[in-house]
Amino acid sequence: MTADIPMGRRRLGLGLAGVALARPALAQGGWPSRPIRWVVPFAPGGNIDVMARLYAEPLSRELGQPVVVENRAGAAGSIGADFVAKAAPDGYTILMGSVVNAINVGLYRNLTFDFVKDLAPVALLYSVPSILLVRPDFPARDVAELVAMARREPGALNYGSAGSGSGMHLSTVLFAQAAGIELTHVPYRGAAPAQQDLIAGRIQLIFDNMSTALPLVRDGQARALGVTAAARSPQMPDVPTMAEAGVPVDLLVWGGAFAPAATPPAILGRLSDAFLKVSSQGFLTERLRGLGSTSSVGDRTDFARFVGSETTRLVELVRLSGASVD
Repeated sequence: MTADIPMGRRRLGLGLAGVALARPALAQGGWPSRPIRWVVPFAPGGNIDVMARLYAEPLSRELGQPVVVENRAGAAGSIGADFVAKAAPDGYTILMGSVVNAINVGLYRNLTFDFVKDLAPVALLYSVPSILLVRPDFPARDVAELVAMARREPGALNYGSAGSGSGMHLSTVLFAQAAGIELTHVPYRGAAPAQQDLIAGRIQLIFDNMSTALPLVRDGQARALGVTAAARSPQMPDVPTMAEAGVPVDLLVWGGAFAPAATPPAILGRLSDAFLKVSSQGFLTERLRGLGSTSSVGDRTDFARFVGSETTRLVELVRLSGASVD
């Protein structure tokens, strides 16, 4: 029978079959039928941008449509988040949201969107603990000795951060509150200058996320005293958790995918399932591990609960820190 089919039609039929195989999602309600825009609310090259791009290519293969990362930076991640919150709820515009957006709820009084109500959490994609770092020659050999130093001379120890209200700042606020000590805050315009001043001895400690702390420790430029995670990190098995060190600090750097709140549940579910499948791929877990992170994709409902409770907690931390932008 196939011999009677003109060669041009046979090729066309084979081509259409290939498209059908490459686009399994088209058979599931027609979504997605065109490229998906993934908004990163920060400039290219940062940790959040890197994480989005790690997931984008395998997600494209899973969904059968290009997932295009688009950077919309400004207002500490609020401009891009606002754009997605007000986008058409059709599954074709999603956000790479993060702990920064949750912190912003407490920092900015005039946000033009509600991070919790206007965005639907889809998948928690990564979580990175922070590391309490000091110089290699710092007199305190562990957290207990650092706390004792701070109690002897309240306010004498300086700590750096990436800016007032940043994750680095709030981690240290948590630490000082839990330890009952007074430290002096030195805010910088970003994490890199704080790291440089720690190495130079101008400040005494910082809480830095593991992705950037690992190279400093491995190169001998800093010493790790504790990690802000529930369990010890495979990358630093000899470093105790802050809870083990006697001062629990459980603030993590996290990020995940969000969609406009009115996006149909079927599309949210399809997206969530796609992220879950992608997250189990070996090359992705290895890349994340190299960045000090873990793939954290799980139940979409659990992620929504986490975002709500974490945002409430971070808003209170911002209040305690005294940080404010407007």
